[in-house]
Amino acid sequence: MSLEVYDLTHTLEPFMPEWPSTPSLTLSVDKFHAKDGLHQSHWEGIMHRCTHMDAPLHVTENTPTIGEYPLWRLFGTGVCVSIPKGKWGMITPEDLEKASPAVRIASLGETDWKIRLTDPGVHDLKLSNGAGEITLPIFGTTRLVPIFSIFKKSSLLESIFNPGAPRIPDAMQIESIEVVYPSMAFGWGFIELSWLWSFLIISMAFGVILKFAFKVE
Repeated sequence: MSLEVYDLTHTLEPFMPEWPSTPSLTLSVDKFHAKDGLHQSHWEGIMHRCTHMDAPLHVTENTPTIGEYPLWRLFGTGVCVSIPKGKWGMITPEDLEKASPAVRIASLGETDWKIRLTDPGVHDLKLSNGAGEITLPIFGTTRLVPIFSIFKKSSLLESIFNPGAPRIPDAMQIESIEVVYPSMAFGWGFIELSWLWSFLIISMAFGVILKFAFKVE
């Protein structure tokens, strides 16, 4: 497997992106080849600008300098996302939340996406891989409703245990699709319990009430 390295640094030059309160970088030429037989530039500014990394010593005394920082920490895996912005446009946390690139986990044979619903209701999610297409219902609700979370190809067992769920076309080279929803919890004063424990507590409470109401021993 080939390794691709992306250089994310900005060029050190005047009017480069930097902190608004930082004085701009000044570059000038002091000596010229035609006049002085050499080229010499004058650089005026601070190093704390443009693409850089703060050493721990920058904010905490008796901590490593940048030269003592392990180089391997400057490299890692990542994903590429497209967040179109105008010149000097700011990327906000909300922009990053909406950007949901596919994350491929080769060792598990999985491809994961992050999906965020902004409107309640049932939404259609269409997936295709060139060999077929499937439309999945995605539920955005805080109510207890029956949902489909695992989708597989047609089979007798699927028809019995998961009736009504969309089936993955045989032409698609996908074994299964799983939609993982956030776990639902109910607030009981200062305590939050999952819907299952809440259901059991309510069921037991109603059982006790009905026992006394019908005088069941």
